[in-house]
Amino acid sequence: MLAVFRCRVPKDQSHYSMAFHGLSSATGDTEQVTGYPGQVAIDPVRGTILRLAVQADQPLGCPILRAEIMVEYGRVEIGDKTFMCPGRSVSISLQGMGLIDPLSRSAPTPEPTC
Repeated sequence: MLAVFRCRVPKDQSHYSMAFHGLSSATGDTEQVTGYPGQVAIDPVRGTILRLAVQADQPLGCPILRAEIMVEYGRVEIGDKTFMCPGRSVSISLQGMGLIDPLSRSAPTPEPTC
């Protein structure tokens, strides 16, 4: 049994960012703070976090169509003690087709808004 809490963090209160490299030679690396819906799963008996998940809000015109992360925690024995540690994580990102020429690595005009 899990207690699952869902939340939504708006961009102006967020510390979560997406980053991507080389949209064009003019822009180089780009990083964008974004809002997100999130989810925290907690063991209601012990109060320990078992899973965290975040899905980035995607601004219109952004070449990154999907960006999500999920981390699951589990008990790990180290010596004679048991700790809750990250056991598995998944990171997903999806880039739109046709937005970047793979040979020139140049972005279309106008530049993306994210």
